[in-house]
Amino acid sequence: FKAMNGCGTDESAIYYQIKRVTDQNIWNQVIQAYGRRTITCSLGSNTTGGLKFTLEDELDDDNLQKVKDILKSKGVTY
Repeated sequence: FKAMNGCGTDESAIYYQIKRVTDQNIWNQVIQAYGRRTITCSLGSNTTGGLKFTLEDELDDDNLQKVKDILKSKGVTY
């Protein structure tokens, strides 16, 4: 959450956490634990959604694909 909250996104922190996912069950638990959160930016814009929504909103296509590839390498479906 901290990697995506506020203006700017810490892609390295996201990759680090995604790499810690070991299987589909853990990924599902991460999604459930994230729930729905509001990401705020000091410029006044807010978005609210689940983890996948937030990743898709915060990351460009290449970075999102990297997340998906990390998960896929562990047999995890995004």
